[in-house]
Parts: sequence; C-alpha cells; structure tokens
Amino acid sequence: MSRVGDRRWDLIFYSGLRVQLPESGVAQALVQLNQYQSEDQLLDRDVTVIDLRVPGMIALKLGEVAQKAWADDKKKNKHIVKGDAEYETSAERAAESKAQ
Repeated sequence: MSRVGDRRWDLIFYSGLRVQLPESGVAQALVQLNQYQSEDQLLDRDVTVIDLRVPGMIALKLGEVAQKAWADDKKKNKHIVKGDAEYETSAERAAESKAQ
C-alpha cells in the first residue's frame, strides 16, 4: 500500500498493478473491485492501473500488450466500429464524412 498526499491509498501489487482508492468510501470501492474480479477476472488481465476514485465509475490503463491488441482491433474493424456520435468531435465527423 502507498499513501498518496496524506489523503488516500493506492494498492500496489507485485505484478506492478496499481489500484487507486478514493479518499472516502474505501470499503465500497473494495467491494466493487472484488465484484469486478469475481465476474471479469479484472486483476488477472493486462491492466496497469485501476482507478476507483470516482464512486460508481472505473477507469483502466491498459498494459502494453492490451494497448497493442486494442489498437490493432480498432484498425482492423474501422469500417465496422463507428465512434459514439455523442462523443465525436466536429473534426472526427468531418474526417469521417470525407472518407465516405
């Protein structure tokens, strides 16, 4: 465990995985982490950071192998997978319309 700014804790595993816990609601965050592990084996995946600091949300930083696989899959399925229009920038929309 590592204390961060005298406010919160990070769990650091031997594998290098870092789990960032919130300032308050630590028990609830650990229950959430346990649920992700039980259902999805999250701690066993190629992830370097699991951020649980925002209640009800999780953010992940992928490891190198997972990042490469994700990028390769995104390139491979570019014509199939469209970004969520709600989150697309105007530049992305313009580039997509030129490509079509």
